[in-house]
Amino acid sequence: MVTTKSGVFALNKLHPNAANVRVHSKKQISQIAGSIRQFGFASPIVVDEKGTILAGHGRWHAAKQLGLSLVPVVVLSGLSEAERRVYMLADNKLTENAGWDRAGLARELDELAPLLAEAGLDLGLTGFETPEIDRLLSDLVDPENDPTDETPAMEGPPVSRTGDLWLLDKHHLYCGDAKDDYDLHKLMGRERAAMVFADPPYNVPVALIQGRGKIRHRDFLEGSGELSPQQYIRAVATV
Repeated sequence: MVTTKSGVFALNKLHPNAANVRVHSKKQISQIAGSIRQFGFASPIVVDEKGTILAGHGRWHAAKQLGLSLVPVVVLSGLSEAERRVYMLADNKLTENAGWDRAGLARELDELAPLLAEAGLDLGLTGFETPEIDRLLSDLVDPENDPTDETPAMEGPPVSRTGDLWLLDKHHLYCGDAKDDYDLHKLMGRERAAMVFADPPYNVPVALIQGRGKIRHRDFLEGSGELSPQQYIRAVATV
């Protein structure tokens, strides 16, 4: 019959389990220690009647790092050898089997960040790394509906049209087709560009390259799969 008993034990009376196959990095142990420092020792270490750790090796290492002498413990008595080993594996593996509601988690982290900042606390207390948080928060943004990409409403008639050449101090800005030899000559003359920023046609339908957002873009005016290999090579080489 398995029985449980809880209490506070001396840390030096607990022993790591030789059958433990869970690996704790120095970084993770420091994270656990930070959590214990902030919130206290909320999750006890689970041991058998001999003081051998069944669950909580990371917390044991963290307690040693913090210099604690007493820790909360739950003692499981009456387990067979097989049950002890199964429990050790299950305690770690069953938590891994859970998933995350990524959108909900992103909202929680987004709302939590300013609250922690006001309290002088770090979001790292959650255990999530900054790159992970950035990726999660990107779930809140529809990449196909970024407000910064919206073109402001035009006020009055357009002031530029195809064929216009704007002189901007030492720079020239031409409204034309980068693949048209005449347009290139009108802009560049005998000069050669030191750098070119271009978005050449990749000759594929937009449906194959657009994201997962709700907005569905139309195909480009050209370069959406209609170019022959020769036309495509000439277009890219010209740009």
